Amino acid sequence: MPVVMVLCVVGVFTIGNQLYEVGIAIAFGILGYFMKKFDYPGAPLVLGSFSGPWRGQSQPGTSRLRERLVDPGTAADLLTFLILAAIAIVVRFTRRTESET
Repeated sequence: MPVVMVLCVVGVFTIGNQLYEVGIAIAFGILGYFMKKFDYPGAPLVLGSFSGPWRGQSQPGTSRLRERLVDPGTAADLLTFLILAAIAIVVRFTRRTESET
């Protein structure tokens, strides 16, 4: 496994010649490790990261809907979803530790 990690770091550095990109690769590696450790699927993360910027662009009535409703990208909505995600992680972690004991 250490050989794979070294080859990944060398490959990332070779492509961009920047340590910033190596740091991003290491951060996503750590994220992937914890997702695998706690049995979280990776597909929703990938789909969310790619479809996030395109949210609402493909739907023709979205601009008219935004004029009448609160913008779906406001900070309050983001904070709400972050809090809900944190609660879901804590609940899942506590249930997992309770079932192991």
